[in-house]
Amino acid sequence: MPTNHYQAWLVQKRKVRFGDTDGAGVMHFHQIFRWAHEAWEESIECYGISKEFIFPSASIPKSQCKVFLPIIHCEASFRKPIHVGEELIVKIKPLRLNLSSFQIQTDFNLNNEVMATALISHMAISPDTRKKCELPNNIHLWLEASSISQGPSPV
Repeated sequence: MPTNHYQAWLVQKRKVRFGDTDGAGVMHFHQIFRWAHEAWEESIECYGISKEFIFPSASIPKSQCKVFLPIIHCEASFRKPIHVGEELIVKIKPLRLNLSSFQIQTDFNLNNEVMATALISHMAISPDTRKKCELPNNIHLWLEASSISQGPSPV
C-alpha cells in the first residue's frame, strides 16, 4: 500500500506526559481534543498564518479579527490505550467541507498504528454579524496545500 507524503506542517511528535493521563497512566479522553486543536494551531502557524488572524489576543482585539472559526462538531475514536511516556506521531488531515467550513481529522499514531482519531469541524462566521461567511483566502490556500501535500489516497 502506498504511503502518503506529509509536509512538516501537518505532522508533529508529542510525548504523553503524566498530566495528560488519568491515575492509571492512560491518556484521558479530553486530551485528544486539546492535542488535536494544538496540532491545528501549530499547522497554520507553520504554514505562515498568524494566530492573531483567527484567535484574538491582547495585541489584536476581537474587532480586528477577519473571521472567527468556532468548532461546530467534534468526535473522537479510541482504538487502543495511550500510555504515559509514549511518543506519538500526530498527523492532521484537513478537508474543506464547503466554502465556509472545514474539518480536520487528527490521527494519533504509535509505531505506525493509529491509536486514536479526532474529528473537529469549524465554520467561518463574521465577527461583526456572527453569521456564516466564506473562509478567508489564507485558510482556503492552507486547505488546498494540505490536500496536495497528503498526496492521493491509497486504493
